[in-house]
Amino acid sequence: MLRARTRALALAAFTAVLAFGAVPASAGTAVPSAENTSVASTATPMAQADVPASFREDGVRIRRSYDSTSEVLGLGYRNHSVSAFCGVYPDPMVGYYGVQNHTTGVRGYVFWDYMYVENPSALPGC
Repeated sequence: MLRARTRALALAAFTAVLAFGAVPASAGTAVPSAENTSVASTATPMAQADVPASFREDGVRIRRSYDSTSEVLGLGYRNHSVSAFCGVYPDPMVGYYGVQNHTTGVRGYVFWDYMYVENPSALPGC
């Protein structure tokens, strides 16, 4: 039920973005491979502030890139301090948040079903 509601909200947000003609630069682009993606490329846009977030489960994989096959950089747990710095939606039913785990110092991407972000609409595209 929660996944269906989350996906419905994300689809509505994606549709709204398309309706206003402001598609994030990452929409429709190829997913970078783990070999040529550095952690430095996940830098937060200067004008945006991080949005408070939390992990929904323990042992959530934080990945180098926004795909399920990229290298795992670390794990996130519900008691960790974390914030989101961007959102990417390669498909209307799939999304990832760029996150900074302040407890471990790991910065990467997490599949959206495993995160709670307080204000996802405030996030820029990745």
